[in-house]
Amino acid sequence: MQDLVGGQIDLRFAAEGSQSLPYLRDGQIKALAVLAPARWAPTPGVPTIDEAGVPGLYLSLWNGIWAPKATPHDVIMKLNGVIRSALADAAVKQRLLELGQVIPSSEQQTPQALAADHKSEIEKWWPIIKAANRLSNGYCGGLHSARPGGPLAVDRLPSHESEGWSKG
Repeated sequence: MQDLVGGQIDLRFAAEGSQSLPYLRDGQIKALAVLAPARWAPTPGVPTIDEAGVPGLYLSLWNGIWAPKATPHDVIMKLNGVIRSALADAAVKQRLLELGQVIPSSEQQTPQALAADHKSEIEKWWPIIKAANRLSNGYCGGLHSARPGGPLAVDRLPSHESEGWSKG
């Protein structure tokens, strides 16, 4: 982000939109589009990628809580209940929204929904990861998966030496 603000690069994808918000609010950068099918609440004046003329290019960051495979179902459900309660708390919601996070609907806050989303993301991105691996001489970077409210603006791909890419 500092390279964009400092003028070293002209364009950048912000993998998490919240990292761009202070710079957008101060007028230091301009958002070109949100890579989601709907506008992002913190930046209602920024068009979607569809509205900007590149339909279907959706990418955003999401978070999930994982437990070891052998974790008992009742423990998983107890953890899920605590997490859902936290996400429903007005102060937590407000802070997450201030940070530009999108809180999933209650239907999306279940272990089953997370598993389905995870499977869908793997099916979506695995062919792209494999293609990128072939194009990058054996090096493939990690990808962050999708939820509304993602990247706002594109820099060059990081090199595997400096950005923690892994071979394979």
